[in-house]
Formats: sequence, C-alpha cells, structure tokens
Amino acid sequence: MHNSPESHFKKPRMEHTEIKHYLFSEIFKASLFIANNMVRNNKYTNSNSYTYIDLFAGSGKFEDDSKGSPLIAIDIAANHLKYKGNAFNEIDLIFIEKDKQNADELKKNVELELEKHNLENLRVKIGDGSWEEYDIEKILRDSTWGFVFADPFSTELKLEDLKNELENYSKYKDILIFANFITLARQYARSHDNDIKRVCEFFGISENELQGDIDFSEKFIELLKNKLRKIKDFSIGVAIPIAVKKELRTMNYFYLVLFTSSVMVGNAFLKSYADIIEKYRNKESNLPFDNYNEEPLYNLLKKVKKLSLYEIWEYYQQNFLSWKKLITDSNLKVPTLKNITGIINNFKNNCLLEIAADGKYLYKKPKIRNGYINYNNLKNIHDLKEIKINSTSL
Repeated sequence: MHNSPESHFKKPRMEHTEIKHYLFSEIFKASLFIANNMVRNNKYTNSNSYTYIDLFAGSGKFEDDSKGSPLIAIDIAANHLKYKGNAFNEIDLIFIEKDKQNADELKKNVELELEKHNLENLRVKIGDGSWEEYDIEKILRDSTWGFVFADPFSTELKLEDLKNELENYSKYKDILIFANFITLARQYARSHDNDIKRVCEFFGISENELQGDIDFSEKFIELLKNKLRKIKDFSIGVAIPIAVKKELRTMNYFYLVLFTSSVMVGNAFLKSYADIIEKYRNKESNLPFDNYNEEPLYNLLKKVKKLSLYEIWEYYQQNFLSWKKLITDSNLKVPTLKNITGIINNFKNNCLLEIAADGKYLYKKPKIRNGYINYNNLKNIHDLKEIKINSTSL
C-alpha cells in the first residue's frame, strides 16, 4: 500500500517515530512545567491557562495501540493538572486533522483517553479540516502560555502561513516543527517545476532563492532558522534517523526544530536529545576534548577573545545537530548548558580563559570549583548575557 496519511496509522509505530515522540513529550512537559512556574511565581503575566495546538494530529493511535501525539499530549496535560504544584486553572488541547478518516478515528481515541482521566479542567477540541481553515491567531490570543506542534505527514506545511498566524501572539509559546529533510532535498534535486514549487511553498520563498549552486542542507537550515527569527529568540534543530524494514538507519532523514524564547525550554530539548543519543550510542562520550584545538570554542575564542555565554550558546546552536555525527563519533556531545559550561570551566581550569560574572552564577563551594560557572543557576537569556568569557592564553 502506498504510504499516505491514512495508511501511516494503520501500521505499527516505527522506531524513528518513537524517537520523535520521546523528544516531543519531553519538550512539551518542559514547556508546560516552566510556564507553570512563571504563573505560580507571578512573573510576566497573570494568565493562568495554557493552550496546546496540534496542527496535523493524525488518528491518535497506531496499529500496535501505541499512542500518537494527541493522546501523548492528553496524558501529559492530565498528569500536570493532577500535580500538586499546578498553577493553571485549565489546559486547552486543540487537535486539527485534515484527513476525514483520521479525524473520525481521532475523535473515538480521544474520547476513550479522556474517560481515563475524567478532568473538567482538561478541555479538548477537535478540528475536522485543514489548520488553515481555523483562526489560529485568535486561539493564541486567548491564552498567554502555550505550545504549537506542526507534524505534517510530508511537506504540506506552509511555513509562511504559519508564521503569519504566530507572529503577534506567540511571545510565551513554544513551537515545535517536524521537517522532512530528505523529501525536500529530493524535490530540490529533481528540479522539476512542480517539485521546486513544493519546496518553495514549504519555506514561503520565491524560486529565485533556490537558483544557483547551493548546498541544500545549508540552505535548509538557513531558511528554517530565519523563518521565525523575528518571533522567537532561539531556533534549535536536531536530526532524526529513519527506520527501514525495522532497521534504524544512521542518517539525518528528518529534523525536529524548536523555536523558543526560553533558555530552559531550549536546554530541556537538548537534554532530551542527548539522552536519546546516549541510548542509541550505548556508550559514554567524552567532552571536553583532551586536545583543546579540536573543540570549536577554542578556535572561536582565538578569533573573538571576548564573548558572553549567550553568544557562545548561539554559536553552538548555529547548525542543526547531526544524528549521524553524534552517533558515530563518541567524542561529540550535545551542547546542553551543562556541557557548554563544562567546556568553559575546563578551559578556565587550564588557564585558557577567565570568567567574569556575578557570584550568583558561580559555584561557591567546594573550593576546587569556586568561581566556576554553575549551570544550575542559569534560568533565562539575561543570565547568559551577564556572564562574560575572556580568553587569556589563546
């Protein structure tokens, strides 16, 4: 049977989809928890509701009874509402599915899942049709906090349309987009008019922007990062492999891209990716390098001499993370805050740089770590901008 949105859910959930759902669930939980803490501490806004929107919800379940993103979201939201530290009066979950067959199945699966939790303040709406038919901007306007998940079957998402819906009311909302890199790359390589048109519609660009001798993988990253740059502070992309005939292939087939303005949400995303990499690599990695000149930060500090931790964080996120490189090279590690500050602290220990920061960001004991960055104390963009790194012996 030809693979399609309908047939996709009539098969067991593939291993690469399990990886995607793990990353999705971890970042959704982090987004919800961090927003909850902001509300509880009366920071930024008095809004006490949270809205999750799934633009390509599917049927909610696979043939093997494993859950899709809508049912995963219900479980996460329900557990949060039962959490004794919950600060939200209600959580709204909005699932939109264009395919009629999938939408009908979704309604049945959602009803059964909601019966398990029986929570009045967990409110679910199911949209039967394309997400473009719904006023997403209004939905976002009615809730300060939230999460938007765009997981198209292939390349049918139009990023420009999504940006237009998001740009006015996404300040405190996180956005996660699934991008089928290989399909887009193949369409670009075929160069047929219809294929190029699909690629341009996905990115919201003119055909002129794809002309000339370009590296599509670099162009892919550039276009995705820039599309929502004015809306969110950070864009972090991670590659996901594909399972073919039940075998997971070590390649960068898909990407999940997180757009957020929260350092903590971004770090949680990287941490969950680090966990999944370690699971599949099945060995501990070594970072920082024993040979300093193999560490990218070494060469960066040689050129710039003085940087903020914010600039270093952005430097490590400038490219999307490669599944293939991380899996095959045990010396590489995901650039979480813990790992990045670990590199900086190690450089300081070897007299390669100095750290200038308020004491609240530094370890105070034990003595061996006194004056080194304590990554546990970093909570927002301001913290990263306050910490200055000056090279000394580079």
